Amino acid sequence: KLFPYFSEDLLVRYPSTMYEIFQREYGHTVVRVHETVQAVSLDASIAAQLGVDVGVPSLQIRRTAMLHRDIPVETRIRHVHPGLLRYFSTLEGW
Repeated sequence: KLFPYFSEDLLVRYPSTMYEIFQREYGHTVVRVHETVQAVSLDASIAAQLGVDVGVPSLQIRRTAMLHRDIPVETRIRHVHPGLLRYFSTLEGW
């Protein structure tokens, strides 16, 4: 309902982020993102995608992006092999 004509073509026209598409094409601004990070053992499916053994420890990052009034518009789950991770964060606008 919020993004009626969302397509691959929009992703090509806006190579930066989906959030830019949400804002420019639909007038919806992502105002908040929650992420949690936890250590997990990889199951067979994820281990195969990462090319590592089942049970290898990884960091699972769960993200939910929200519009105003806490309307969720994106949920994403990523797995990162900790040996390849470097965490960087910039906080601005306080």
